[in-house]
Amino acid sequence: MKELIYSLLSHLGGSFHNVLAYSVTLFFRARSSVINFLPQKVPSAAARKTESLKPEKLNSSHACVHPDVVKISFFLREPIQAASKLLRENRVFLAKVENLRNTVQASKTAFEYVQSIQTPQHSHISKLLIEDNRSRIVASFHFGNFVYGINKYLCFQADITKTLVLSQTELGTACIENMASAFGDKGIRLENQVLLDQIDVCGLSQFLRQAGRSLVMFADLPRGFGETVAVEFLGRQASFSKSIALLSLANSVPILPLVCFDRGGSCQLETGRQIEPRIGKGESRADAIVRMTRLQIDFFEYFFNRHKEQWRYLYLLPEYFAEGSLR
Repeated sequence: MKELIYSLLSHLGGSFHNVLAYSVTLFFRARSSVINFLPQKVPSAAARKTESLKPEKLNSSHACVHPDVVKISFFLREPIQAASKLLRENRVFLAKVENLRNTVQASKTAFEYVQSIQTPQHSHISKLLIEDNRSRIVASFHFGNFVYGINKYLCFQADITKTLVLSQTELGTACIENMASAFGDKGIRLENQVLLDQIDVCGLSQFLRQAGRSLVMFADLPRGFGETVAVEFLGRQASFSKSIALLSLANSVPILPLVCFDRGGSCQLETGRQIEPRIGKGESRADAIVRMTRLQIDFFEYFFNRHKEQWRYLYLLPEYFAEGSLR
């Protein structure tokens, strides 16, 4: 992979392509700023660093004991007991989401679940995609039932083949079958997926510069997933990947933040205000990248504060802060 990136860098010419190649190199370097609809575990580099943060497995006879519950309670500004309870709720929620995604569901169950996903912004999303036919990066989060939520949004597109999913591993057969049962012909499948070791940087640029394309990426990846910038989160400076903002500027495509969260038996899909790929007056490129990243995280923080138990990386929360990563 390193040889591939270096050869692409030497081959590409012009400032635009150089910026794009550099941007892609950043998130390829850690094999991490790519979407993986079936993340089974944090990649090895991050796993070695955060193994001690993982909560013990729950069973019916004892509570979740988390080695860094004190740190988590500190950053959440919650009592230790409340933080411990929140982590238990998080484990239960994630198990439910995992079952819906990676255990084959009856066709009726999958279809009815998708029908229960509410989209109060239905008219707004439809109007946006009709009136603004530019390609865009969909900035999603490991929050709620994010796989079903992303696919629900993609159903607004007239042509599912205009969607690109960057992934480290091939989609599992159970997930593909569930998406087909739930969304029919618009369910995400292998044809929409490009694996990391098959990426062509020039091809990615060409894809984004065509009309009406969607590139789905995650904006909430923890440390160890490419270069980061510091933005405010929960009242402190936290590190988040800047890859989405870099790609947006390099290819002149907007960013659309998206989240799907559980509302006690039903889900709701929400999109944020579209983030334009521009550098403001008196603003440097670096400043623009920070601002565009902050807007993504501000959108996420609103929902996180209301449904903390639904974030996949809740147990890694201290790792987003410099003082929390000190061992």
